[in-house]
Amino acid sequence: MRFLLSPVPFLLAVALSGTAEAQNAQNKRFDLKESHDILFANAPVKPSGTSKPLYLDLYEPQAETPALRPAVIAVHGGGFRGGDKRSARMVEFCRYLSERGYVCASIDYRVEEDQPDTYGPTPRHQVIIGSMEDTSAALEWMHINAERFRIDTKRIALAGSSAGATSVLLAGFANPAELPQVQVIIDMWGGLGGPVSIISKGKPAVIIVHSKGDESVPYSEALKISHQAEAEGVPFRLISIEGSDHGVDLNKPHQGKPIWDHITEFLAIHMK
Repeated sequence: MRFLLSPVPFLLAVALSGTAEAQNAQNKRFDLKESHDILFANAPVKPSGTSKPLYLDLYEPQAETPALRPAVIAVHGGGFRGGDKRSARMVEFCRYLSERGYVCASIDYRVEEDQPDTYGPTPRHQVIIGSMEDTSAALEWMHINAERFRIDTKRIALAGSSAGATSVLLAGFANPAELPQVQVIIDMWGGLGGPVSIISKGKPAVIIVHSKGDESVPYSEALKISHQAEAEGVPFRLISIEGSDHGVDLNKPHQGKPIWDHITEFLAIHMK
């Protein structure tokens, strides 16, 4: 086949166009609206027959936003023993994304002291499974309320730090097909802590931020997820940070720009 015009300039233009769109998306700024303590689920706890109400804080971009907005569900860390949807890190995370056009929900979930009433061979397993279920419940709530909050259900991401990253990795990669699915997972210094076989072809794109010397959650967790994603053809990006911090300032430069820019570019590309 002969090309009348060389395909190289055209392909380059397409690539640059995608980069420009991502850059424009991350540079645009919106005012935001915060709504606190919205009930999204009642989750079973022990003794059997009782439940814990779960709440989320919603951050919405204001002014001239598109008819349907992309969304992110943010899940805090805390070793499954504590943490708070309104921690400084989660507030900063959701405000940053909301100012750039995303609806962001920071959620609470059942932790160790709540004694989640769910399956699992040990109480520790039950807490982890419970957090996955609660993340999935927040995703379902977002789908049910999509029209009310003008959410594009085809452009939803899950984001978590530390223990919260484990929750979103499980909910994003292991959710049964009949449940709502997501397009992107943001894993911030977390890990699966088990088999990575749940990462398979057709699963959500994943971006990982992890310190190489992390002593709380080993960097090897990030490598295992990356290697499995690459083997299965799942889009991924690994941002490896020098140092031993468990938790990274997303304003920190990486390859010439803040880590935040890498995250928002990844979202823009994979949530079109």
